[in-house]
Amino acid sequence: MSKAARVRSLPAPGRSQSPPETRGPARGTLVGLTERGEVQVRLPDGSVRTSLLATAFSDRLLVQAIRHGAEVLVQFLEGEPVIVGLLRTRVEVDPEIERPLREAHVVVEAKQSLTLACGETAIELHADGRVSIRGKHVASISSGPHLVEGSPVRIN
Repeated sequence: MSKAARVRSLPAPGRSQSPPETRGPARGTLVGLTERGEVQVRLPDGSVRTSLLATAFSDRLLVQAIRHGAEVLVQFLEGEPVIVGLLRTRVEVDPEIERPLREAHVVVEAKQSLTLACGETAIELHADGRVSIRGKHVASISSGPHLVEGSPVRIN
């Protein structure tokens, strides 16, 4: 995993820091997580503070936002920063559209079984070594040698 893709883990700041300006909303930047999983935000005065969250973000979305150094809207509650939202300049026009995955190598792991399904077809991989391929029409095509091994091999 590249350094840019990792979430930085920062030590929790001490409470002895002088509080930043606490009037009105402020723009902050997500910078990392503490060892305890607390979100850290860089405030306009340059200080990095552990922040409370007043959002409905999933942990996955929040970690992704931290990895990208996303900007957030910060309010203050009794001098403590509270993240109240992500600041964005655009939205996905159709977030339901799947994006193709184009990687040199992709690993997907499952402890018991993994199923890749589409309509009435499926490929199932099981932890005990069984592999099932289901479909109305299954074709096996090779431009080179085609090897079928098994004990026994049954055809029809």
